[in-house]
Amino acid sequence: MRILFNIIFSAILVIGLVGFWALFLNLWKPKKKWPAWVGYIILIGTWFAAIRYYLLHQVDLYGTLY
Repeated sequence: MRILFNIIFSAILVIGLVGFWALFLNLWKPKKKWPAWVGYIILIGTWFAAIRYYLLHQVDLYGTLY
């Protein structure tokens, strides 16, 4: 369970970081349904939500943050 959770968490962070830099460097051009800043907000929000969930889940798994 812990290994599966860490794999999922790492995948969310990698996708978020790669997506952010792809948008920032203009490598990924989403359709013009929304401006680029909406993509930034979605990616950064997802990234912070993943970190927050990870920290809360780590407390449940180990009883401590460390």
